[in-house]
Amino acid sequence: TNSKQRGPSQVVDDVSMIPKTKDALLEAISKSEVAPFHVYFKPGHGPTNYTKWYDTISPYAVDYDYLYEPYVICRNEGVPSFFPSFRGFAFNKMSFFMEAHYLGFNFIILQDLFVVHMNHGGRKG
Repeated sequence: TNSKQRGPSQVVDDVSMIPKTKDALLEAISKSEVAPFHVYFKPGHGPTNYTKWYDTISPYAVDYDYLYEPYVICRNEGVPSFFPSFRGFAFNKMSFFMEAHYLGFNFIILQDLFVVHMNHGGRKG
């Protein structure tokens, strides 16, 4: 089967707030300086199981759930294409990961990797 590997996504407001290590990230979360992305959209990142990731020392698999839209690292081989008619915000990543799930991809969370999302202004469709 195919695998998609990823680490949890975090949200910050300023580039100077981006933690460089998992330990620094966990400290920033404990001080409420950084917020896990699932706080903003739980269905999109809930399956990642942030609580488990905080303490894990090895990769672990998660089950796909409707609306799951993780950030991933994967090979191009066999990866579905994004549906070209989507414009703007919403459903493009969700439909991509739903298709990947039905194609048999596994979702593996990597223990020491994470993505930081910078908050930004509105989106244009």
